[in-house]
Amino acid sequence: MKKLLCRLILLLIGALSGNVLIAQQAGPNMTFYFDYRIEYIYSTPGIPSGTIIVLYNSKDKYAGFTKITPFLEDDDLMVCFQDGSNILLTEVNNNKRAIIREASIPGRNLDKVEFDMDAAVFWDYVKSTGRQTDMAGYLVEEYKGVLDDYSERTVWLSKESFDARMLHTPFNTATSIFPLPLVEASYISPEQFLFGSEIRLEDGSRYSLNVTYLEYELNKVTVEDLEIYSGGGGNSQAERYDETRGLLREAKWETWQNFDKMDGLEYQPRTYEFDRELTFECIIPDEGSSKLEVFIHSKNPYVGFKSKAFKNGLEFVLAFKNGSLIAYYKDEENGKQEAIFIEAPGNQMHLDDPQLISWYDEEFKEFWIRSGKRLTIGGQVSDQFILDTTANNKEFLYLKKVEFDPRLIYMDHYQFVQDFPACFAFLGNISPYELVVKWESESAYGSPASTNLVQLKESNFKFSDEKITSFRRVKK
Repeated sequence: MKKLLCRLILLLIGALSGNVLIAQQAGPNMTFYFDYRIEYIYSTPGIPSGTIIVLYNSKDKYAGFTKITPFLEDDDLMVCFQDGSNILLTEVNNNKRAIIREASIPGRNLDKVEFDMDAAVFWDYVKSTGRQTDMAGYLVEEYKGVLDDYSERTVWLSKESFDARMLHTPFNTATSIFPLPLVEASYISPEQFLFGSEIRLEDGSRYSLNVTYLEYELNKVTVEDLEIYSGGGGNSQAERYDETRGLLREAKWETWQNFDKMDGLEYQPRTYEFDRELTFECIIPDEGSSKLEVFIHSKNPYVGFKSKAFKNGLEFVLAFKNGSLIAYYKDEENGKQEAIFIEAPGNQMHLDDPQLISWYDEEFKEFWIRSGKRLTIGGQVSDQFILDTTANNKEFLYLKKVEFDPRLIYMDHYQFVQDFPACFAFLGNISPYELVVKWESESAYGSPASTNLVQLKESNFKFSDEKITSFRRVKK
């Protein structure tokens, strides 16, 4: 009932705004791309506690509102454009609809370079207080003032920003469903981001808006089998939304690289091929055992991990030579998938650096002693090395020369991936083309912990993230 009510409200608003939706046709699929996710809380005299969730395309300057309580909820999406027009993607009687609304009042021309008188007037009255604070993890500066209509303004702005002016466009139906602090902020520049705004009118009415979440997050939204309803005028960006397909580089879905101050993410979804599969058994005293599947390509600089021991929906992990990771999650309840990027540390040295290889070789020889013993494990004949740490604890390592370089396996992945074998992170000093067949730690005080190679075989396994539509970045 709540979902139906929200849709009826939106349809009614569209009708009252003067956009008579008369043209109906079977339309093409619609695809939209977004690179930021922004979440707001807001308050107005009529709505004391509201939430807005918006996806933003900071390259082509359009926004997708996925939630505006209490007007837009659940699975609907309202895509809004600079000129104030928008497309409501919704479902009515099990039919997917695209309802196109032309702009009822002029929007924002972001290419306009002449002097903005409205902004100049605003900043004549509103000045910096010199105070700074943290909002949603960003440092923002406070500004206060009283305008000539006796209304008070307090705003919080960050100078670390992409061009977000389009978010403050007076969209079609804005007076009905968008809070005043959002649509009135035409005073910001391309170099500012509005994190908070409080408006107190002369009659005592209060309006507020605050950012609670802002992160670089790639999203691709495709809606198929649409019925299209519009006024048929063809004179709005919503009517001509597909004219910018070339800018979006849809064929390869290339992401936007470092064009803004908050940094882009250089990544193109692709299919990864692997030609080797290794299975390890990890045994931890009092916790039992688990299996880790490792996929590697003998020529390509990446490695993949799978394990039933991974928790919280984690399905697959990709690791790269520069130390970065991509963790792929799946929501078991709704089947949705997302990829989360974990950045490489800034001081990561390249694995193929000759000096690094030399350092690691010397370090390995300093601590690990070859015993002369050989052992067959998982079908692989390997050499034993001993690390004598204390009188009550010893570690054993079994290595085998192989024709591929497995060092990508032995990095600090355990810091970011639950249940990843911690011992692998301490073996980064082995030489190229040395495969860890077994690691074992023996203690006089309990059972040994070990990681053992169970199987090594050729593989034609492939993993693809081309159909995953949500990509998020996590900063270290």
